[in-house]
Amino acid sequence: MQGILLKKKNGGGIILTRDGGFCQGKIGEDTSLGEEAAVDPPRQKRPPWFMAAAAVIAVAALSFGVYRTLLPSTWAYVALDMEPSIEISLDRGLVITGQKGFNTTGRKLAALEDLRGKTLEAGVDCILERALAAGYLKEGKDNVVMVTAAAGTGDERLNAGALSHLVAKCFPVLRGRTEIVAVCTDKGTRNKAAKDGLSAGRYLLLQEVHRRGLNIAGTVVQEGSLDTLEREGNHTVAALVGDKGFVLVRSGGDPMQVPGQKQGPPSFFAAPVPEREK
Repeated sequence: MQGILLKKKNGGGIILTRDGGFCQGKIGEDTSLGEEAAVDPPRQKRPPWFMAAAAVIAVAALSFGVYRTLLPSTWAYVALDMEPSIEISLDRGLVITGQKGFNTTGRKLAALEDLRGKTLEAGVDCILERALAAGYLKEGKDNVVMVTAAAGTGDERLNAGALSHLVAKCFPVLRGRTEIVAVCTDKGTRNKAAKDGLSAGRYLLLQEVHRRGLNIAGTVVQEGSLDTLEREGNHTVAALVGDKGFVLVRSGGDPMQVPGQKQGPPSFFAAPVPEREK
């Protein structure tokens, strides 16, 4: 840096720069006061490596804290099983924060649309519409849907009765028998299921299949449609769930339907839950 030398001592000096500032540093020995001189400012010492590392860690920790604060935490999980197994995660307001497919068809279904930001009802409606369009729900056939919630205790919005009625409200109008089985579990069970690559609902069914010694292949429990599972095991999903569940059934044509009028939502009726075998 160039400037007029104002002070000189022990190989260093202070100059007045052209912009009116002052700069201190090393200068040549032959430079006299009042002359233009070039000053070499002292280099700043680099902090020790461990201090730099600590600074990086502190910034990373702060960034992660901000990220965790801004990202909604998962309050509950709701899984829908038909042939596809798909799970949605929810915040406390029951707004979807994530989605996951657990089997092959579930992953295909989950990839069709990002549900984040939708309400639980809107998300369930969307999943059922996509399942119908993809042929996983069939006109004139038996359709079995299992919905499983893993949430904090005491959340009445996600009890088995509320869940089954929510699915029934969103269910497409189809001819044929439809059964909706709803069950609640805890997050610990859901986490064990996810670790095994299963939805919480299929995990509960697999446990019951093993408990009863039923001759059903594990691939059917994980990948197959629930009506196939019922045929091969000679047990309904409702019977496997037992008194843990809540069941709604639509037997076929809507008994309230008037010929010639536009079809309304299908009518579902509560069904007695079969007792589990001892």
